[in-house]
Amino acid sequence: MNVFRTRRSVAAIAGLVVAGSLVLTGCNDSKKNSGEKTNPDSGPPSGVSTAAASNSPSAGSAAGSSAGSSSDSKAPTSAANGGGSGSGGSAAKPGTTLKIGEAATIDFQSGSTKGTVTMTVTSIDAGSPADLSSLKMTGSGSIAGLTPYYIKYTITNAGTTDLSYTSATNMHGLMPDGGMAQPLILFGADFPKCTDHTAPTAFTKGKSFDTCVIALAPSSSKVAGAEWTEEPYDKPGKSVSWGVAPR
Repeated sequence: MNVFRTRRSVAAIAGLVVAGSLVLTGCNDSKKNSGEKTNPDSGPPSGVSTAAASNSPSAGSAAGSSAGSSSDSKAPTSAANGGGSGSGGSAAKPGTTLKIGEAATIDFQSGSTKGTVTMTVTSIDAGSPADLSSLKMTGSGSIAGLTPYYIKYTITNAGTTDLSYTSATNMHGLMPDGGMAQPLILFGADFPKCTDHTAPTAFTKGKSFDTCVIALAPSSSKVAGAEWTEEPYDKPGKSVSWGVAPR
């Protein structure tokens, strides 16, 4: 499970207990920092990791298909703005923004494992505050009145490195104004609407898997985009984003 600090400073992280499992929510502001983060685990995590929506009001939308399990890949054909992307293309340049549904070729890193993948944000689907009611959260944090958004994305191994069991949770929601959305991170909780998958065994060239992260937004706004912030896309203004350019 990869919990890290992005280029926008995280003001607070509150721990909540859900049926014996830990839930974290992050409260974000728009100030930038150095982009430091922790190294992700290279093995399969036991929980669900999610991210999205902040408190900035504006309009925006994103839609697409839902995420599922691993499979052989059908390579996307779209191209990144300002950088190489798609199956077999050069890696997307840091700072690239794409439309939802477009694929970017990513210089991928998970722990000490490095490779090349194509990554596509396929949909950002609004849920209901009622979706979170079953979590029975307790503790100092609160998600009352917030709407979950499910950011679903597909990852295809486009290189020669076996990326089995690597983690790809450094996807974060973006508000319509480009501000970072408030993340929600579940440890050990079963949440079928948005399950965070790790790469399967024998995740070799051409294989794909679908995964999902969760974001929270107030009713006055929505999650309109997403950004990938793992190295080398972890510096201010250098993420690869979909739907909205980060600020």
